Amino acid sequence: MTYLSLHQYRGWSASLAAVLLTAAMTFVAFAQQPGDLDPTFSGDGELIGGVTYANDYAYAIAIQADGKIVAAGNSYGDNNSNAKFALSRYNPDGSLDTSFDDDGRVTTPIGSSGAYAYAYAVAIQADGKIVAAGWSYGASSLDFALVRYNADGSLDTSFDSDGKVTTPGGAAYAVAIQPDGKIVAAGDSASDFVLVRYNPDGSLDTTFDGDGKVTTPVGTSGDAANAVAIQADGKIVAAGYSYNGSFRDFALVRYNPNGLLDPTFDGDGKVTTPIGMSEDIATAVAIQPDERIVAAGYSSDGSSPDFALVRYNENGSLDPTFDGDGKVTTPVGMYNDIATAVALQPDGKIVVAGYIIDSVVSFALVRYHPNGSLDNTFDSDGKVTTSIGTSNDSAYAVALQPNGKIVAAGRSSDGSFLDFAIVRYNPNGSLDPTFDSDGKVTTDFGFWAGNSFYDVAIQIDGKVVAVSYSNNGTSYEFTSAVVRYNPDGSLDTAFDTDGTVTISNFRAAGCAIQSDGKILVSGYSLGSSSTDFALVRYNPDGSPDTSFGGNGRVTTPIGTSGDYAYALAIQSDGKIIAAGTRENGSLSDIALVRYNPNGSLDTTFDFDGIVTTPGGIAYAVAIQADGKILAAGRTYDGLSAAWDVALVRYNPNGSLDTTFDGDGKVRTPIGMYNDIATAVVIQPDGKIVAAGSSDDGSFWDFALVRYNPNGSLDTTFDSDGKVTTPIGTSTEYANAVALQPDGKIVAAGHSYNNSNSDFAIVRYNPDGSLDTNFGGDGITTVDFNSSDDQANGMALDGQGRAVLVGRSDGAFAVARVLMKANKARFDFDGDGRSDVSVFRPGDSVWYIDRSSAGFTSTRFGVATDKITPADYDGDGKTEISIFRDGTWWWINSSDSTVSAVQFGLAGDVPVPADYTGDGRDDLTVYRNGQWWIRDLSSGNSTLSNFGISSDKPVPADYDGDGKIDIAIYRDGTWWRINSSTGLVEVTQFGLASDRPVVGDYDRDSKTDLAVYRDGVWYVLQSRDGFRAFPFGIASDIPAPADYDGDGKTDAAVYRNGIWYVLNSTGGVTIQLFGLPGDKPAPAAFLSQ
Repeated sequence: MTYLSLHQYRGWSASLAAVLLTAAMTFVAFAQQPGDLDPTFSGDGELIGGVTYANDYAYAIAIQADGKIVAAGNSYGDNNSNAKFALSRYNPDGSLDTSFDDDGRVTTPIGSSGAYAYAYAVAIQADGKIVAAGWSYGASSLDFALVRYNADGSLDTSFDSDGKVTTPGGAAYAVAIQPDGKIVAAGDSASDFVLVRYNPDGSLDTTFDGDGKVTTPVGTSGDAANAVAIQADGKIVAAGYSYNGSFRDFALVRYNPNGLLDPTFDGDGKVTTPIGMSEDIATAVAIQPDERIVAAGYSSDGSSPDFALVRYNENGSLDPTFDGDGKVTTPVGMYNDIATAVALQPDGKIVVAGYIIDSVVSFALVRYHPNGSLDNTFDSDGKVTTSIGTSNDSAYAVALQPNGKIVAAGRSSDGSFLDFAIVRYNPNGSLDPTFDSDGKVTTDFGFWAGNSFYDVAIQIDGKVVAVSYSNNGTSYEFTSAVVRYNPDGSLDTAFDTDGTVTISNFRAAGCAIQSDGKILVSGYSLGSSSTDFALVRYNPDGSPDTSFGGNGRVTTPIGTSGDYAYALAIQSDGKIIAAGTRENGSLSDIALVRYNPNGSLDTTFDFDGIVTTPGGIAYAVAIQADGKILAAGRTYDGLSAAWDVALVRYNPNGSLDTTFDGDGKVRTPIGMYNDIATAVVIQPDGKIVAAGSSDDGSFWDFALVRYNPNGSLDTTFDSDGKVTTPIGTSTEYANAVALQPDGKIVAAGHSYNNSNSDFAIVRYNPDGSLDTNFGGDGITTVDFNSSDDQANGMALDGQGRAVLVGRSDGAFAVARVLMKANKARFDFDGDGRSDVSVFRPGDSVWYIDRSSAGFTSTRFGVATDKITPADYDGDGKTEISIFRDGTWWWINSSDSTVSAVQFGLAGDVPVPADYTGDGRDDLTVYRNGQWWIRDLSSGNSTLSNFGISSDKPVPADYDGDGKIDIAIYRDGTWWRINSSTGLVEVTQFGLASDRPVVGDYDRDSKTDLAVYRDGVWYVLQSRDGFRAFPFGIASDIPAPADYDGDGKTDAAVYRNGIWYVLNSTGGVTIQLFGLPGDKPAPAAFLSQ
């Protein structure tokens, strides 16, 4: 077949002969595979966030052509250590721009683990890319460091392959971009001025002084460049300071474009200027349109520094028209005044920004007339100071908007930590209230290392609930958070208005969702002298559930020392089991507490609601179908002086279950040293899977143990009931486990990759072998921005996706991983792409162009049959199938056998789909408003009344829960029952004569309402909103499906044997396949 890409969608309905003149292109597969991150979650499958405690500094600012504001500096994460480059981008109204790395903020480590990186300068390229410059310091090397970002905040891999460049031998404090795209960074090395010029690809520009680097001594010692600017003629001006033997003076150096000193600038290319009696330091430089040069900084008279400005003529001499001698000093506050930045207005006025140090540190701005006098139209005296936080507010950068408003950036303290601070002023010096309501914005980057999610639960509607705790950074006091995300990864503002609830004096460890939607959180809290078991329950809207313990919270002391609840389970009768440990002197006991639904202790459980079992710690708990309770964790082996995996099973009344290994307790050594179980799950056949870690004497590895229901090891699981899995090069820990419906076992935790740790997820076949269909080798790791990542909890959602929660460099971290290949309808070879295919009534043959397996044809059916292609055996491949007078016939793709099932009547409308969410399409017919559904997995049949005889059935997964929803289309109105809630939704969208063409056009896992009308597609996308576009003509047969395998439905039409596909990945594919009168398979269930 020939695939043609028409990059310009124009005149595509021309004759096929004309189209065939274009060049053929290779079709690229985009189908997502098991183990891939789910791009429908937060855009890339990952998100981070958290309660933040650390110091953040903004040192530079730039304004984009669209008015957005970019600030650059550094952030100290990881327990206030290890600084990283940090950038934030703001909308013109001061809000963070969420199109920039999802939350408006990005941090970038540079160098090896533990290295420090500081950004001091930022510039915007003409193409919108962002260049940040500064320095990094590792074990022994101080390097220039540059990072280039794409406009969306991602690293630009066209810049030295990873977006980062380091150049040994100095520190950069300034950056400028030449008109030809070359990048100039300035700083110091060994007490000399240093300039480095890079090509646009990040390589050193060898036309600049032969090697891309220039070092310039100015004085006898102590020279450094703090600023750089490019003249219109390409000459480069660097400004900073030079030591004169006693003090430092302003210093300027001008270079020709080739890097040589410019002798027309004061004879040797260098100028030094003493101003006061002591230290004079230039921190900023700007070039006026008349080529005069303005340098700003501060000057000391021997006691305290003041703002200082010097203006030079083009030849480097002082400009006497500027305050008589070319120099101006301005006291701003009562004590120390430090100028750090300068900007030139179009009217020639000069804006200088910095800070004053009086009783507190405040932003300071001064505006001068072109002659150097203070501009009294600027806050009446030419000076403005601004307090932002409680102290330590320092401005380090300034930029001018085209409308004359002035933006200053720096840092501000809340009394404990420093944050980015941005302030916008009106042209008259007043604060601009259109910028975040008061003209001031602070932004926190740093994450205290205690931020971590510890457990996760998925609601029936697909929302994700994660629980965490964080230390406040100054004392041993825990604050926990319950965070709820929408299925797309955004915070759910229906949950306590911002998606987050915090709990004081509470260390959360586990969570569960009750059948009524209430959220239970288990953990422990600090009592008067010890920690106690603690539970908190919230209503679905995030408010405390006062029917639980009176105020939504229950604490239970067990012993006299430390009691810690690590896990939680809810019985079918609503009773609640919390499991953990009780400290018993130098030993620990497994502890279980059972609560009634109202939070009171259940006295039918060992008489007082509390059970302890000596010699161990429980980290996980599960309820069997018969009501028995399993606790898993570790126990100490006194003989080997090591920990072993421990399982204890209790009867429903709290007594030990002696049918479980004779005494209710099982101890299992795995490796040579310590072994621990941190998670447990019960299979439908009663077998028990415990997951955790095992120490082989060198490193810890993932470890799984499977037990028979009686507690004996299951030797059908890797021959001895035990499996260990090394992942990376060092230590790995499994912290969570889950079962898929097909019996495969999924374990999640983290592994080490030689420099830091990553989320890790491993899938096993039921026999304990690694499932190579997952990630290629059974293993997938997730790295959040080259940081230390640890997954502590995992849950499978209604679509079988794995949601992992934990931490990344001290921030909350969430990832969603696909556990099965992108399942496309009409995919006959299971590669995740819908296949061009037709049924020809004339010869009863199916002609299929499989996107990976190639062409095939199969005779199956008769001319009058209704074609019903669907995945009836659940193997991910579409079966050839027909419906004939109430009987279904199909060829199972898994084993090539033919199945025939009587289900329906001759006049029924077949609408097979996966209504139960088990991965198999169900036999379904629509008959005069009745929906008859046969679940092929269970054999059960159900009847639902929804609709009238003239309605068009349009079943699809509208709520994104992985189950098909019953739905009908009636004269332009859509009616559907959401399977996640059971609620009916009604939407007016379309006209009576329209053809419904539903599909997931925006890849958010929710089916979108869509209609086809006279060649125009009208789509109401559940995430991206309404769109309409022409594609086809009135007589075409619409055949929407995911032909390119990217998870988005592609608009497509079939016209007399020719297929036209508008690929969501780009371009139009036109393919001759079929004859007039053929029935396109992807149009099999579209109502006329």
